[in-house]
Amino acid sequence: KMSIHHFKQDILTALSNKKVSDIPTVSSVFQISSSSSLIDAFQLLMENHIQSAPVYKEDTKEYVGFLDVRDLVSFVVYVFDNQHITDDTSLVDLVHHGKGQIKSPGTDGVTVSYLARRNLFLPVEPEDDLMKV
Repeated sequence: KMSIHHFKQDILTALSNKKVSDIPTVSSVFQISSSSSLIDAFQLLMENHIQSAPVYKEDTKEYVGFLDVRDLVSFVVYVFDNQHITDDTSLVDLVHHGKGQIKSPGTDGVTVSYLARRNLFLPVEPEDDLMKV
């Protein structure tokens, strides 16, 4: 019987011995523009049955983070609970209502970039080992 300590050591060793380049690649990756509307961005995720996608900011030519379906769920639950919305309000109406209600100084309210910053995009190199990643 393997102890937790030995199991952990085996996992750490396996991660140290594998490189990013060892992971199979996919033929295409969906990416969301930072200028996309919240509705369009979440619709892309849902229609393509993916949980998250990187958000790309065209003016800086950088990825700002990942937009995740969980971001939509958190946002909608917050809006529903705190903005006194009726039970028959559509998802689209909830998002439109909430994005303008939640503003802090210097922002346009809740945007794709705002939500994506919660899930950082960290570039890696093919030769990086998975333990480092």
